[in-house]
Amino acid sequence: MMLAEKTQLFTFVVEYQGNTLVEQVESGTPDDAIQTWLDVTSADIVFEDRSSSLLECSLIAGLQNAWCVIFRDDQEIFFLINIIATAK
Repeated sequence: MMLAEKTQLFTFVVEYQGNTLVEQVESGTPDDAIQTWLDVTSADIVFEDRSSSLLECSLIAGLQNAWCVIFRDDQEIFFLINIIATAK
């Protein structure tokens, strides 16, 4: 019998083009959560190369369960994304 992968809830606080977007996804890791979020987000993101190291999140210094990702999409739109592991 295979065990189901343990998932947790991640909250995304996204800043782009003067907007703030807050969304949540369930995933196993913060890096996997980014990929899941890209699939379901309501933000207008054009980002074809998802294997790029630009999408690797970094732990925010001095905090627990909080990460950050900064990137430009294929339309040169700048995204600042904070990811927080959230209790269900």
